[in-house]
Amino acid sequence: LADGAEVRRIQLSQRGGNAVWIGGMDFSPDGKRLAFASRDRKVRVVDLASGAIIFENAPELPSIGSLSYSPLGDRIVSAGPDQACMWDASSGKLLTQLAGLKGRVSCVRWSPAGNGILICGEGFVRMWDASPSPGRVGFSGHTSWVFGMNQSRVRPVVATCAGDYTVRLWDRSSGRELARANIPADRARTVRFSPDDTRLYVAANDGWVYVLDAATLDCVQQFSVSDRELFNLHLSPNGDLLVTGGYGRKIHVMDTQTGHEVLRIDDFKQGVEDLVVDDTFSRVFAVGNGNDVRWYSLVNGAMLGSLRCDGRAIGLALAPDQIHLIIATHDGYIESWHIDNSKRQMRLEAHH
Repeated sequence: LADGAEVRRIQLSQRGGNAVWIGGMDFSPDGKRLAFASRDRKVRVVDLASGAIIFENAPELPSIGSLSYSPLGDRIVSAGPDQACMWDASSGKLLTQLAGLKGRVSCVRWSPAGNGILICGEGFVRMWDASPSPGRVGFSGHTSWVFGMNQSRVRPVVATCAGDYTVRLWDRSSGRELARANIPADRARTVRFSPDDTRLYVAANDGWVYVLDAATLDCVQQFSVSDRELFNLHLSPNGDLLVTGGYGRKIHVMDTQTGHEVLRIDDFKQGVEDLVVDDTFSRVFAVGNGNDVRWYSLVNGAMLGSLRCDGRAIGLALAPDQIHLIIATHDGYIESWHIDNSKRQMRLEAHH
């Protein structure tokens, strides 16, 4: 730019004796590469120092009219009539196609944060979500219903349990199976990583809790909790205690080191199909009494409060503020309750 002299020329092969039209181009954020799209339906990336083509792909798509690098330089978006695509900027692999684009395109740009793609064209301006991992990853392998899953907070892995006697560990990005454990119970209901990510706790329909090595899934411990099926399981913040419940109509608090029961709450008319604990592991909220939801101290088992829904309560979630309880009822409603005064604040018809 100092003197206007040409410093490099990139020559493209001609198509049918005619020059290939360039539909759009953009520099990588570090200025080392140039990406450009052409009317021969190709996206090319060139190293500016050597002139070498890093990749050249030929998607089966209409001509490309505009192109743009993401702010981090890891992705490229190209757009043309009725289509827009996102590419891996290093390999040229197609990551995803942006759905719903109609008409001719004049310009495509990324948002400064790299989380949005803006496309303008024939009478429209539209924005798409551009999260770094578009689309979805599947975990394929279980041969029966998958009842539980949990993500590690430390590693990019997911654990699942199912009705096929197995617990499995998966790579979160690729969906590849990393490890598998066979357990005696034909149906495992819940799986949880320990806070330090060294153990995996599994609650099963034989009333046992199985403790697995979180990397290899080797069974390192197992203890009997109930003679009936267990449903849910939660761990204390330091992992020394767990709380679980099920068809035995009881809540059990267990020492994870010894497998011994340290507290039992026997106050239910039906199976404890769901329970949640607060962040400090001082209270447990549970269904199992028809329309009533009750909560108890995890120190001494005393009942601390209750509320009554219009329908039978079957599912629970504690809001991040720790003062609102979200309840699902069997008649298809979602209710929000304030724990301090046991007053309902909202009731939504979620399902018919």
